[in-house]
Amino acid sequence: MLWAYAVSNFPSNVEFGCNSTVVNIVISRFDNFDNKHLGQLHQWNLWCRERLGRNMLPLDLSDHCLKSFIQNKNVTSELQRDVARVLVEMGLAVKEEALLETGYTVDLLVSMHDKKIAVEVNGPSHYFGRSRTKTGSTLLKYRQISALDGLTIVSVPYWEWDKISAKGKNERKKHEIIYLKNLLEREDRN
Repeated sequence: MLWAYAVSNFPSNVEFGCNSTVVNIVISRFDNFDNKHLGQLHQWNLWCRERLGRNMLPLDLSDHCLKSFIQNKNVTSELQRDVARVLVEMGLAVKEEALLETGYTVDLLVSMHDKKIAVEVNGPSHYFGRSRTKTGSTLLKYRQISALDGLTIVSVPYWEWDKISAKGKNERKKHEIIYLKNLLEREDRN
């Protein structure tokens, strides 16, 4: 339930979702949480930091949740490797699966003009059904990385990359570079 408060981010939820009574309940039941739920508690704790400027959990429990959160790693997709390859071919410094201070990992961390930009390569699991609407967990990740890690995030949706990949080999390479260059330059100006 607390994770849902963090995802929804309604201002009225902060009073309930980050109060001492709730924190005491969480602490009293802490041993009952599995790794997945400890990871969600970490995201809730980040939300409290995002909204109130402080963690709500004691430091030892906060660290335990962070460690559980970091253990929940994603698998690198072929789509992500393809985007990384093109960025490297463009001469950019790229770090794959970059671990951030918040415990989140970003697919690709690109250094460009003394600025770091997080590139998230989003396959279908980042969207509801067959829609182009991002899931709550994807939106939460983006918001918290932006607010707490101070990074700009750009998204490469699978349907846009698939459209480029459908072109012939010579056309595809040119369009991949143009697409990524435009995406990054738009964010670099902000």
